[in-house]
Amino acid sequence: MQLERIAALEQWAESCDFNRVEVRGGDVGVICAGAAYQHVVEALPDASVLKLGLTWPLPKHKIADFAAGVEKLYVVEEGSEYLTSAVAATGVAVSEFPAPLPRDGELSPGLIECAFGLEEPAHAEVPDDVPVRPPALCAGCPHRLVFKELSRIKAIVTGDIGCYTLGALPPLSSMDICLDMGASVSMSHGFELALAGTEHRPVVAVIGDSTFGHSGLSSLITTVYNRGAGTVCILDNRTTAMTGRQGNPFNGVTLQNRESRELDLMGVLKSLGIENVSLVNPHDAKAVRNALKVATKDQAGELSVIVFKAPCVLLHRERKPYFFVNGNCRSCGVCTSLGCPAISKDVESGIASIDANQCIGCNQCAQYCAFGAIEQMPAASAEAVR
Repeated sequence: MQLERIAALEQWAESCDFNRVEVRGGDVGVICAGAAYQHVVEALPDASVLKLGLTWPLPKHKIADFAAGVEKLYVVEEGSEYLTSAVAATGVAVSEFPAPLPRDGELSPGLIECAFGLEEPAHAEVPDDVPVRPPALCAGCPHRLVFKELSRIKAIVTGDIGCYTLGALPPLSSMDICLDMGASVSMSHGFELALAGTEHRPVVAVIGDSTFGHSGLSSLITTVYNRGAGTVCILDNRTTAMTGRQGNPFNGVTLQNRESRELDLMGVLKSLGIENVSLVNPHDAKAVRNALKVATKDQAGELSVIVFKAPCVLLHRERKPYFFVNGNCRSCGVCTSLGCPAISKDVESGIASIDANQCIGCNQCAQYCAFGAIEQMPAASAEAVR
């Protein structure tokens, strides 16, 4: 039955609309897929193109017919040779570029033009005085203070895949390794085993609620089964924020946005036999600090799990009156070390400022100011400014 389905799929691939031939000239033919197609048609307007919307199984006959209609056939893909090898395996001759495409980085029309020996398109270099815009957690993100406190305790942080992976970047710089979905829990277990019997920094795994439901749960079960130690932080922001805010088993919404059974995260953790399970508001700096302190110091040799639960700001962007910097700023830089995109500082004086349009009034920065320099604007005044 399975072989029959594959045979039917191979036949369908030859005629489906997903695989489209665009004839423009007979000199050069290019096979591509996905976003590379947009770059190809911009860089090579006179080239014929076979755009593959179905890359497995490949339409062997359509590829052969396309190759027969051009003098030279090329395959353009980004950072890989997978499609090139697969097309060559069908028996057609794939030409080599006059200059190779880069094996890393992002593909662009200019790089394709250079690979075909064309003149490099005119472009302007980025001026030196243009300010950088590094990726950052959103203003008011519930993950920010967790990473700030992990940085304070100098923990060895095994990270995971999600928007919270941004915790690896400055100024938070509090994620040491990230591999794949669910690996944070397994890696923390491995670190604890490797460092057993030695004095070492606290080992903390960080994983989102969606990723935990996807593959982190099985890793945690293995850790419990093998009597593992350490601390696992589950960042429960009630959604799958990085890839479109779709549902997951722990918020009770399906991919089709239908209500479903919401798994009890705390109940699941306790059912595994983990005794040290706590629920913490990630917007409360002192609560976050105390929870991590207890989990990483007072319960050494045991496994503890902290659930930091607060909704993603993109779910319900409730904008409370914004905060501002008054005349008490001492230029200490603590507030800017949070990495909030709403907070900046003057290059010369070091005085901080808060962008009223970006600030959502989460109160995170005010909790870290030791000089009372950050205040919340009265509601009426805040609305007038915005």
